[in-house]
Amino acid sequence: MNNPIYYSSLCLIIRDENKYLKEWLMHHLPLADHIYIYDNGAKEYASDITSTLPKPVQSKITVIPYKDGYEHIQEEAYNHFLENHGSETIWCAFIDSDEFISVDCSKTIQKILAEKERFNEVRMYWVEYGADGRVHYDSRPVQERFQTPAEGDGVRIRMYKSFVKTSKAQRMISHFPVFNPEDRLCCRDDKMELFHIRHYYTKSFEEWKEKMHRGSSNPHCLKNFDEFFAYNPDMAYLKNKENGSHNQTYNAGRHEKGV
Repeated sequence: MNNPIYYSSLCLIIRDENKYLKEWLMHHLPLADHIYIYDNGAKEYASDITSTLPKPVQSKITVIPYKDGYEHIQEEAYNHFLENHGSETIWCAFIDSDEFISVDCSKTIQKILAEKERFNEVRMYWVEYGADGRVHYDSRPVQERFQTPAEGDGVRIRMYKSFVKTSKAQRMISHFPVFNPEDRLCCRDDKMELFHIRHYYTKSFEEWKEKMHRGSSNPHCLKNFDEFFAYNPDMAYLKNKENGSHNQTYNAGRHEKGV
């Protein structure tokens, strides 16, 4: 395809997270021209949510069932996107269902990217959020329930996701693009003057335990149960034998073959 259909897109891989999907979509649909969802659901299907949206909204979403066997499902889905849909869009950001892009200036994402056309990657840095002291899930929106940035010693800093020029990216390694050396032109919004990503990593303790059992989509980035307390040291009172296997890591095995 010589002429891309979209200027800016988002690519999401999701597994059994329908209770968060509508909020995520309604937040991001006004920001990007199109959204691609790789659905690895075993118990829930993204189309159950997207099919309830108005037809004009549905036209901005492409759902791709993704249920075969994978060694690194996240990376393989992103590279499948580059190979099969990358030519449909000029820019794409590869983000997760617990990440919400927030524009920090008066410009639109399209305007920001248009002003960065000489670059092939534009980075958006994380602001991390913890549990806000919440133990249990409730049905209010994620962004309403968790409003205080996490300050625990284990909080990761200077992490980012990027808008990537799909015509220049050779492949994706996890969330990060690989370019030819001459194409490695990156804009770093270090001061977050343009935009940032609100990363709701743990949510409530109950939701964290569910996240552990879903497993990781990246076999090189295994989740550890005790990360919750690194993000939420004020909730250390929950740390007892009845709450799970501490120091246990959770791998991508549950993502293989969509089971």
